Amino acid sequence: AVLGYVLMTRDWNWEEAGKQLRSVANAEKAPTQWRIWYAQWLLVAGSLEEAENQARKVIGTEPGQPQGHSLLASVLFLKRQ
Repeated sequence: AVLGYVLMTRDWNWEEAGKQLRSVANAEKAPTQWRIWYAQWLLVAGSLEEAENQARKVIGTEPGQPQGHSLLASVLFLKRQ
């Protein structure tokens, strides 16, 4: 997950970042932060439905986590909902 985040935010290697983040974010016990990074990547990649799903998973797992709510708000804004 950290490699994917670095590839996304430092190297701007979007394709490889997506592969790295996708491979770990959907694991059964993926830490919340991994899902957040993957949702951010999905948002930038324009996969709004899946970004929304990931944000809702974060909120469902950790409702007090502000990043999940922020991501969901961003997705809904971009979807114009």
